[in-house]
Amino acid sequence: MPRTVEGAVAWAKQHPTKDVGPVHANSWAGLCAGLVFWAGGFARSFDTALDAGDASGPLNSDWRAAPAGALHYWAGVGGNGHVAIDTGNDHTLLMASSQVSNFGNAVGTIRFADYRLPQYRGWSTRWGSETLAPSAPAPAATRTTPLPLRKKKPMFGFMRNKTTGEIAIIDGEHGTYRRLSFGEWASYAAADAKYADVDPAEYTKTLATLRPAA
Repeated sequence: MPRTVEGAVAWAKQHPTKDVGPVHANSWAGLCAGLVFWAGGFARSFDTALDAGDASGPLNSDWRAAPAGALHYWAGVGGNGHVAIDTGNDHTLLMASSQVSNFGNAVGTIRFADYRLPQYRGWSTRWGSETLAPSAPAPAATRTTPLPLRKKKPMFGFMRNKTTGEIAIIDGEHGTYRRLSFGEWASYAAADAKYADVDPAEYTKTLATLRPAA
């Protein structure tokens, strides 16, 4: 059963040399069709990449339009052609080639734009009549709705009625207030306490929203 692109890449990483099939080899060089067959988990093998390309239907020559999971085909290379799997990620190709070695001996990945091989035939999503399995959809991003900002009242504040001069100390955290005597205010004032002069209506309205301290 065909693998996903991610499965093909994982398989290639686990096989740095050709240790599958009836004939093992130290290097994947010259075995591009074999790598795609084994890494892709396909049921049908082809003798050459040229044969695989011929059997894969019309080929699109615009490599930039290839989706992840597409197969890119080339001619040349001694008449055998060349093939690679597009893994996505700016058209990074998984292949067996002497130009790559990041997964093992002549196996790895390279960006299409950095790969040097003439006679590009085009790409298809098919390997013969098969295609790679679709990748699992990425999990939906969890969106956390932030809690609304809550303005925190200062723990203590002072208000003075501009008309009467009456002063109250307000505990904004607990929603209480207490009117101060002149002597109490004098002691706060000596400690450089700050207070605000407000209009009588605002002063009364503010106190009405609070409860007197016990």
